[in-house]
Amino acid sequence: MDLKQFDIKETCEKGVYLTLCHPVTGEELDAKIKLVGRDSSRFRNKLRELAQRQATAGKKKGAPIDIEKADKEGAELLAACTVGWIGIEEDGKAVPFSEAEAVRIYTDHRWIREQVDAFIADRANFFPK
Repeated sequence: MDLKQFDIKETCEKGVYLTLCHPVTGEELDAKIKLVGRDSSRFRNKLRELAQRQATAGKKKGAPIDIEKADKEGAELLAACTVGWIGIEEDGKAVPFSEAEAVRIYTDHRWIREQVDAFIADRANFFPK
C-alpha cells in the first residue's frame, strides 16, 4: 500500500467547493461554499482553541453546560473551515464573505450548516478527482 495514494493534506488545506442543495428537493443550487477539511490546520487550530476555552470555563466549580454557547462554538468551528463562497445572497444582495458572516449564516440557516458539517466530515470530498 502506497500512502501517497491517500494523502489529502494539500487538498484539505486549499479547500474544495460544496455546491449547496435545496433542503427539501435536494436540487443543486447556484451557491457554493469553499471549505477546508477536518485534516486541515485551520480545523485543528480552531478545535484546539475551543477545547482550551472549554477547559478554562470548566474550571468554575459546578458550572452548567451552556447549550447555546456550545451551539455557537460549533458554528465557529465550521466558519473557521470556510474560506469563501459564491452565490450567497440575502434579499437579492450578495453576502460578502467573512468568518463572522459564516457564523451567522450557520446559526440562522441550519440546513446550510448541516450540509457544511457533513461535507467536511467526508474525507472522500478531499481526495483528488
